[in-house]
Amino acid sequence: MKLSEKEKDAFEKLCAISEKDKKTVMDVLISILVMTTKADYNDESEITIPLLCNLKFDYKDELTSRGMLTKVLLEATPNQALINEFSAISEGETTPSEKYYNKRQFKLYKKSLGITDNNFDFKTEFPDYADEDEDEDFLL
Repeated sequence: MKLSEKEKDAFEKLCAISEKDKKTVMDVLISILVMTTKADYNDESEITIPLLCNLKFDYKDELTSRGMLTKVLLEATPNQALINEFSAISEGETTPSEKYYNKRQFKLYKKSLGITDNNFDFKTEFPDYADEDEDEDFLL
């Protein structure tokens, strides 16, 4: 599969933000593509992309002077996680994904510095990052 320049830029951003290797990110993106085509083979016309949207799709073939042209029609309905992101932005608050990402980075720094709860009181010093189980709520 060949990516357009715009797709390449978006792909590079996804790799950088996720801090995952290109193969892993590409595997996830291809999995979404495969999920869509499998849904169509099963006579379904909608998939859910977690945290982003419910995506309805349809396509039709048209005969043109240049041959057969397939037109794909898409309709996306945002999932609650995406709505929460934009709500936080409009309220001037930190978005849930920023909180998740910051907490993830904090855990990595904490681990790389060998800091444990036994030698530092995180709940007092960094209350926004101390609760390690809270970030799991973002994914539920």
